[in-house]
Amino acid sequence: MRPLTALLQQHAPRLAVAVMDQMYRDPFWMARFGDRGRRFAEEDSRYHLSYLAQALEGRDAAPLVSYARWVQGVLTSRGMCTRHLQENLRRLGEALVGEGFPETAEALTYLEAAVEALRYQLPEAREIQLRAQELAQTAVDRLLADPPPWPPAQLGRAPLQEEAQTLLSYVADAIASGRPGLFATHVQWLASTELLPGRTAALLEVLRTATGQLSPSARAAALEVLLAGGETWSAAR
Repeated sequence: MRPLTALLQQHAPRLAVAVMDQMYRDPFWMARFGDRGRRFAEEDSRYHLSYLAQALEGRDAAPLVSYARWVQGVLTSRGMCTRHLQENLRRLGEALVGEGFPETAEALTYLEAAVEALRYQLPEAREIQLRAQELAQTAVDRLLADPPPWPPAQLGRAPLQEEAQTLLSYVADAIASGRPGLFATHVQWLASTELLPGRTAALLEVLRTATGQLSPSARAAALEVLLAGGETWSAAR
């Protein structure tokens, strides 16, 4: 057994808790999934590390990559988005480095291969994933240039761009799965928890405008999901 594999087996529970401590600093996680969701997330992180150990033992990313694609479908059906899973995998890598474990360079290579494997093959969904940062920047530029009644500038650009990119991840998941309801369910939850009235509606509007940068087929797919989300928002409010 390789040294890092043995360490992963020994420390996986502690590492999973540490990574969830980091992720749950964002109030979104407790609000959306609560303590019960955290317990499942810690379990998922232990599974991630288990498959990483398999990859290390075989010196091949394939087991982790295959698992990542499978768990992507499971978690996105439960209210997460692909971006959340990618964050979890990358934070696990950072935790390994922080521990000073051996063989972390190889582990990081395998984890990044798993992150990249979460890019969809469906062209429309993949394009949105690949251009999410660009689209979010355009959307937030527009929001700050023509601000709504609530003060977006006081929130700061970075949080708004993070939120816009997360919304786009939900959009890509909905397109790839053929289930617009995945996005609508998230929007419905946002409607029930929004502290600044109109914030989500404003983001949805500027994201619809930003889709003009996409190819015609990707734009059509994104607009279908975003418009459905807007209808859900209106009904929920």
